[in-house]
Amino acid sequence: MAGDVKYIRMSKRSAAHRFSGTMVSENLNRVIRRIHLDRGSGILEVTPDDGTKKRLFFLNGELYLPPSNPIAQQLEGMLSDGLSTELRRLMGRFARVIGSWREGRFSFAPGRAGVPPDVIGPLLTREVVMAGATQDLSPDAMLDRLGGEKARWSTQAHPEALTLHPDSGAAAVGLDPREAFLIDRIRAQPCSVAALLQMSGLAREETLEILSRLQAVGMIEREARPTVNRELVTLPLLERFSERVKQELETHGVDLPEEEHRSHLADLLSRLGEMGHYDLLNVDANCEGDEIHRAYSQLARLVHPSQAKRLGLAGREEGMYLLFERATESYLVLSDPERRASYDRDLVSGGLVGTESSEEQEERRHQRARENYRRAQELFHQEEFHYALEILREAVRLEQQPEYYSLMAKVQERNPKWLRHATDSYRTALKLDPEALDIRMAMAELYERVGDLGRARAAYRSILIRRSDHPAASEALERLTQERGPKRGLLKSIFGRD
Repeated sequence: MAGDVKYIRMSKRSAAHRFSGTMVSENLNRVIRRIHLDRGSGILEVTPDDGTKKRLFFLNGELYLPPSNPIAQQLEGMLSDGLSTELRRLMGRFARVIGSWREGRFSFAPGRAGVPPDVIGPLLTREVVMAGATQDLSPDAMLDRLGGEKARWSTQAHPEALTLHPDSGAAAVGLDPREAFLIDRIRAQPCSVAALLQMSGLAREETLEILSRLQAVGMIEREARPTVNRELVTLPLLERFSERVKQELETHGVDLPEEEHRSHLADLLSRLGEMGHYDLLNVDANCEGDEIHRAYSQLARLVHPSQAKRLGLAGREEGMYLLFERATESYLVLSDPERRASYDRDLVSGGLVGTESSEEQEERRHQRARENYRRAQELFHQEEFHYALEILREAVRLEQQPEYYSLMAKVQERNPKWLRHATDSYRTALKLDPEALDIRMAMAELYERVGDLGRARAAYRSILIRRSDHPAASEALERLTQERGPKRGLLKSIFGRD
């Protein structure tokens, strides 16, 4: 079915997974990245809508071509010459072409047995993955994936993978000098995105693209600061809260003189170790959810690090980061009924709680998820989209329900930066309920809205397969029949046919 992606675990490593899906639901570049990072061996078979079958071979995560391929011999000569600008460009074009395929199916069959012994390669697979990771991404989208300008990045790559080529100065693994320069800076000392933007000497968009490429192949990783419960206050979650509060500050600033503001921050820091969640948010133990929400909003704006410069604390924001993290942790605990109940029991009993049967735990988890969903609906209608999204994330963590993901997608649609996440949420909802035509229609309309007409057409067709007299889908598909999708002829010969 359209939108389905099926996985069968074959061993501990994902590299041995058998999986399949549609190109409506999964970009082929992400499929190749998955196989590459998991060091998979096997055959990736692609069947576009024209019915032809194309095959890519993988050995330990690296791409190979069959010798019968029309350009395989030419490519073999390029590979024997080592890294070259021409080869890198070819791999970039390769990624762009397969990323433009939006209709049809794919399947990956793991195992070395099906890979012919005379395949040619490996291709410069890392370059394919890097190029595919940034395809169609705006600078804002890349910055969002990197965690914002305050996010710090380090590298845990093996030293030999970062060794510079003695002649060219480019990394032996296929990095160009600009990428090697940033890797060198990050390897010497973890750096924030903001610092890397300043020191690179390149345009902002170019630097963000390089960092996104390096992140795509695991050469850099996000640095965590273990100041709070990281299982609860994850770094991506914290960045989302931070961005929301920053937006609130633009319209509702802190009405305190600078000196009084700094004094209040110093007082909070001095008492932070002895304050519990209620103390920090300055609410009592009987407070309602709305009170917690207002208290967090007030405190978060007060301690948000973006105010450091105004307060004369530029370069000394670490204390404000700590306060913001702890404030967010307190909000996440007290705004969630189950976490709050557990926290309250710990305050009274020192952590000793009663036992529950598995059935009781499951029912409590269900009720908690439903309550989060109900609350998210209210916040959505109040246009509190950020907080609705965070509550929905907790709901789907507790219980996988298609209506939760559908509402999450509707929330994400309200922010242009979240549109890609919205399509992911719709696809997840359809995996849980493939026959939900309202969700399929919403996803198709979103594809059409963002100009992804190939996927829009496929989504409308999937509705008509299930209900041939669906008027809205019929009208939309008829309207789009005159639209042409992206051309797919470039480098077509790089794939073999059955």
